[in-house]
Amino acid sequence: MTTERDAVALPEKPAESESERDRLGRAVDWWESDYGAVTEAEMAEAAAERREIERAHARSTA
Repeated sequence: MTTERDAVALPEKPAESESERDRLGRAVDWWESDYGAVTEAEMAEAAAERREIERAHARSTA
């Protein structure tokens, strides 16, 4: 049985630029002005959800 693999070339430096950081900062400012700052509980919930998604992905690609 053979397995096909695809190669992906990644740049040595992250593609993030100053303008991308500025745009993200403005998005966070907008969100927090409408909905308030993200709480520690919300951050923990989001982190747990991300970990579950990563586990599910690892199971599906194993």
